Amino acid sequence: RESVRRLLRGGTHWSWWAGVIGIGLVAPTLIVSLAAVDVLGTSIAATYVVMAACLAVLAGGYLLRYCVLKVGVYVTLLER
Repeated sequence: RESVRRLLRGGTHWSWWAGVIGIGLVAPTLIVSLAAVDVLGTSIAATYVVMAACLAVLAGGYLLRYCVLKVGVYVTLLER
């Protein structure tokens, strides 16, 4: 519970909400949805926009790993 609280409201909340959710999930979903219904067209610019969506997924994946490792609550297995 503490890790989730830190993730959603702690020091990494901007990385989580803007990076993972916004850049990594929402933006690529919208771009690919627009490309699927042919709103973007078939121009070279549309190709670059879809490539940017792919890079956004990679950036979101990196930020997901960063956030999960950053907010982890580490407990010792053996007490001294």
